[in-house]
Amino acid sequence: MKAPSLAVRIASSIGRDIRDGRVPMGAHLTAQAIAVHHGVSRFLASEPLTLLVEQGFAPKEANRGEIPLQSVLA
Repeated sequence: MKAPSLAVRIASSIGRDIRDGRVPMGAHLTAQAIAVHHGVSRFLASEPLTLLVEQGFAPKEANRGEIPLQSVLA
């Protein structure tokens, strides 16, 4: 079985943080903040943001550079 990619692992970690309340609803995440926190490039950090949108954790907002998180329980 293939191990999940780094982007998938980062998105999963952020998703857990959202569900557990460590990332407050309405908080803004940027690729820069994810890159710094997880020790990766901003380019790689943009993929977890895309995955979070696909998983319903955040709405897609073009050209903003940040993703406002919405409640995953709503």
